[in-house]
Amino acid sequence: MNRRRPLPSRARRRPLPLLAFFVAALAALLMPAVRPDPVDAQATLNSQATLTVLTAPVEVQRASGNRDSASSGTTVVVGDRVFTGTGGAAKLTFFQGTEVDIAPDSEVMVQEMTQRVSGASTVSFGQAVGSTVAKVASLFNPASRVQVSTQSAVAVVRGTELEVTVTKEQVQVFKSNTGSFDVIAGGQTQRVKDGEVTVVPPPPPPPPPPTTR
Repeated sequence: MNRRRPLPSRARRRPLPLLAFFVAALAALLMPAVRPDPVDAQATLNSQATLTVLTAPVEVQRASGNRDSASSGTTVVVGDRVFTGTGGAAKLTFFQGTEVDIAPDSEVMVQEMTQRVSGASTVSFGQAVGSTVAKVASLFNPASRVQVSTQSAVAVVRGTELEVTVTKEQVQVFKSNTGSFDVIAGGQTQRVKDGEVTVVPPPPPPPPPPTTR
């Protein structure tokens, strides 16, 4: 009588769910933990200024073109403009402590707010018309600066109080209430010391278009 050979026993298989669990646990151990980057959060704060409405009317025109009435606590970013109407007044507070008081019937535009890895910061705003008083905080980094740009001049400030007036005729008046700063106009740099005033005339009118025959 022929005897049947016993069939080889099947190898035992590890249950798949348990194996998947071990693979997932190992991947979790090897994968670096994802944490929020505090530098990015700080960079966001450094690219904003806060507007305080002292007296109405005050309006903000966004870089997109939308223009609305402003209230205290409004966030202003690069490219935004602040308008004060008759009797209106406002204050801009920048991330490094500089404050800019905006008088009635004025228009200013935030042009730059940056802080580099070295710690140096740059704050720049343009003034089309009206009066401002910029109280610039002491800037410990020698590469830090605050700039006020008008139609044909730029004031470079580090830790002083600067008063700027631009008339409707585009006469630009720079006055140092405390400290000193530089005014660059027409390719020349003038040092304005404590209590001094410098006046920059309006830019020349554009040349007439060429005549065609």
